[in-house]
Amino acid sequence: MPSEQYFGPEVVEHDVGGELVRELKAATAFIIGTAPIHEAHADTAAWTPYINKKILVHRRSDIAKYFGPVRDGYSLPQYLDALFDQAGTKGVGVLTVVNVFNPDVHKTGDDPDPSLVTNLDIIGAFDAAGVPSGLQLAYGNFQSFGWFCKNIAAPGFDGLVGVLSEMIVIANRTRARVWTDAPLGTTVQQVIEARGSGGLFNWQLDSKRLNLCWPHMKVVNLDDTSATAGQEIDQPLSLRMLGRMLSTVVEFGYHHSPSNRAIEGTEGPSQEVLYIPGD
Repeated sequence: MPSEQYFGPEVVEHDVGGELVRELKAATAFIIGTAPIHEAHADTAAWTPYINKKILVHRRSDIAKYFGPVRDGYSLPQYLDALFDQAGTKGVGVLTVVNVFNPDVHKTGDDPDPSLVTNLDIIGAFDAAGVPSGLQLAYGNFQSFGWFCKNIAAPGFDGLVGVLSEMIVIANRTRARVWTDAPLGTTVQQVIEARGSGGLFNWQLDSKRLNLCWPHMKVVNLDDTSATAGQEIDQPLSLRMLGRMLSTVVEFGYHHSPSNRAIEGTEGPSQEVLYIPGD
């Protein structure tokens, strides 16, 4: 098996369903979460291939096709949509997406219940036969597709016990970057105190592979079945920042910074952020 060496950008362009898709190994991401797959697929046999499996996503239209519509309580459709808001004309590269929600397991009575997904579902494991689940699926990307993802994110779940530290472990082994959010409503002082374990939360700044995102952003709720449909809700910043970074790599190259580029699709920050240029 060839080693994963980078001596310059490798760009692959190909047709996917009539759309030109540009792939770069530097513009890849592993994203894990929950999705209402029971609304996209008819029955257990049809939705099982979308539970704890690596699904490649190239376009915004892939989201609903594979994972279902935006629904309150499910992370992947809404956060992937936020990422694709940043796509521009050349896309965001290639995403490896894993849904851990199982409508046959995570349910209350007969109703699917995404709130039953735990940190252990996200972290995952290797079973007795060596079959991975959750975040452990990231280790199989090279065998499956020929590259390890250069970014890892678990939006909405990275604050659960053990999730962020497991993403860092995987990133250290695969040379990836981890994207994580401060909790909603965190103050500047609390963010500073989070440099160590004595703060309100632990941002584990001993790792050099972290991309830290704060604050949350106000966005429009796209769930047309929700009581808050069309109203402002709070959403983590990380997937929008990741999307901006990926689109920058695809359009301008990995040596360009995503700094000072617009974050699309938001109504502004969820809390006031004082910024005085030069101060």
